[in-house]
Amino acid sequence: MIDVNGDGNYSFPELQVAMPDMTIDGFTALDAYGDGLLDADEITVGIEAELLLPVDGYQWTPRAQRPCARGGFL
Repeated sequence: MIDVNGDGNYSFPELQVAMPDMTIDGFTALDAYGDGLLDADEITVGIEAELLLPVDGYQWTPRAQRPCARGGFL
């Protein structure tokens, strides 16, 4: 699991564990909201753009199952 603290978002340090080659510039490019976290929408865009690829031993939580930090579920 990449979302270590279970807040429904991915921080740069959380992503670096699974994706050691992730740079702060790459993370910032995906962070459309500019809040320092990637939510399910931002992850989906990253996957669709092939900027985020499957990572061995980790799974991106399906969008319908991820709580949104802004309230509700995505």
